Amino acid sequence: MIRRFDNLLLKRLPKTKGEYIENAPIGKKTWFRTGGKTDIFCIVYDENELEIILNHLEEEASLFVIGVGSNILIRDGGFRGIIIKLGKSFNKLIYNDDKMCSGASILDSNLSKFAYIKKLKNFE
Repeated sequence: MIRRFDNLLLKRLPKTKGEYIENAPIGKKTWFRTGGKTDIFCIVYDENELEIILNHLEEEASLFVIGVGSNILIRDGGFRGIIIKLGKSFNKLIYNDDKMCSGASILDSNLSKFAYIKKLKNFE
């Protein structure tokens, strides 16, 4: 069941380095600059903070996690729930034994440059 968050949930969310914005215009947070508002917008900076926040959410909470906000469209009616945006600590690239692992908030251009430098084939 999707329901509108009230400010009681916002008050119950843990204090973190991250930022909570109530009734946030999500279009300003994505590359395409489209979309309505979300009940709560949260920016998390690292995995520990993300775990703390997820552990404090109610099971029936509508949740959507995004990286840098590219490749995503939010409808003009907005999103009823909480959107978590992953911060800069989620933009790591790891390359071991011909395998590449990319964080969810890596920029496409940085990923492409990394693959080019490492001479990875068939990356397209």
